[in-house]
Amino acid sequence: MTRFNERMRLEKGEFPSVKMRVGIHTGPVVVGTLGNDLRVEFKAVGDTVNLTSRIESLAEPGTTYISEDTFKVTEGLFRVEALGERELKGKEKPIRVYQVIAPSSRRTRFDVSAEGGLTPFVGRQRELELLLDGFERAREGRGQAISIISEAGVGKSRLLYEFRKAVINEDVTFLEGRCLSYSRNIAYHPIVDILKANFEIQDNDTDQEIRQKVTNFLKIIQVDELSALPYLLELLSMKESGIEKIQMSPEARKDRTQEILKMITLKALNPGP
Repeated sequence: MTRFNERMRLEKGEFPSVKMRVGIHTGPVVVGTLGNDLRVEFKAVGDTVNLTSRIESLAEPGTTYISEDTFKVTEGLFRVEALGERELKGKEKPIRVYQVIAPSSRRTRFDVSAEGGLTPFVGRQRELELLLDGFERAREGRGQAISIISEAGVGKSRLLYEFRKAVINEDVTFLEGRCLSYSRNIAYHPIVDILKANFEIQDNDTDQEIRQKVTNFLKIIQVDELSALPYLLELLSMKESGIEKIQMSPEARKDRTQEILKMITLKALNPGP
């Protein structure tokens, strides 16, 4: 919404700010198709949905309020402000409400757990040895790709944590990007995630701030801004990226984008001339 308001002000001059408010609660729901012959909806119902609606109605425009249940399962992932107990319509007892301020620098729930201390690492030594063997082959110039597949909660994040700890004294650069189930149709999503981390782009940054951060990064690694900036801004979904001014086929644009990604990765690892 911040970016939308900024764009509208640039396009239309005086423009009233548009704000939205969000309420989030965590709990079980009943999901199904409800309705009659005239109108059918697929929706979630139940006390969780009702409570979420009540929390949303408490929120001030431009803010996000969450319940204590949501706070518990996301603790450490966001900076929040406790608002105390609030009376809600239809509820006998008041509930604790929190306002979300901003994302935390800690990226995953495992990162939060690691800060509080971990139990001894057992039962995965063989898997760790396979990762270390792959690392040695990669260091010798033989590129490696390793898939770690298991059910949630089995210990994939812990295994990677132990691997990173095992090679902490090596000359290694980790680039981390996330694949999400709802982003499978978004081109380059894990790459974009890596770029955002390296450019230090936050979710609430304006287009102007994003452009400035990318420009500064390119200067640091000594990459020509004019040749690379439009492609990177296009990957970051900026409308005025400048890519529309470059006349080339989709295939050529794809090849050029991949060349720039490779170049800035190598430059970031070795920023010399």
